Amino acid sequence: MQTASPKNVSSPGTTVVKTEFQSSHDRKFFLDSRLTLAMAVSLLISFGAFGLLGWRFWQERQSRRQSQDVVTQLENKQRELEQRLSQLEQSADQLKREREQRLAAEAERDQLQALLAAAQSSRPNILVYPFRLSSERGTEEGLRLNIPRGAKLVRLRLFRNKPYEFPQYTIELIDERGRVVREISRLRPADADGALSVLLNRAMLSAGKYKLRLFGQQGTTKKQLGEYGLSVTMER
Repeated sequence: MQTASPKNVSSPGTTVVKTEFQSSHDRKFFLDSRLTLAMAVSLLISFGAFGLLGWRFWQERQSRRQSQDVVTQLENKQRELEQRLSQLEQSADQLKREREQRLAAEAERDQLQALLAAAQSSRPNILVYPFRLSSERGTEEGLRLNIPRGAKLVRLRLFRNKPYEFPQYTIELIDERGRVVREISRLRPADADGALSVLLNRAMLSAGKYKLRLFGQQGTTKKQLGEYGLSVTMER
């Protein structure tokens, strides 16, 4: 493209070429500007759409996480309630068993009381003879036992100076021939007065003289503490 000479600057042809070039250049710049603006708008719309999608995805994840947390809390509460219900059921069963055991114990107690009352009403009177063992080696006077005619059983209550020296005692009743007619073991001193209680049957005795030997027991050890004379008379 050549530049017009100064002579032709004012000519009409030259002016037309300059005007057409400027018009074409302006149209090209306008088109490029519109295209750039359209691309920018498209990019903005795209980024906005991506941002909106990302925000919705984040919201969905948050909502899902919150839902999972709520479900976990509900499951934990359900387990706690089930455990409490099981404990309450166990407590109810235990209370029921304790009530049944208490009722059974009360019924057994009432039955034993009735049997005891019947036994006491039918039990014959037992004569009691207290004796004081004054000497550990024996007494010269001896013990005298008089059994009435109607008595079937008699009880001896023997008192020692040291009743709690041994936890258990044994008594042997020996006749005039040296035979042991009665042996009572595992006698314990009474808590109230320390007496040793010995029950004798009339049918196993006869009038005469006997010897009463007293032994103290400590585990497997047995020690003789004394020998006492016993005179028995029976009324007919």
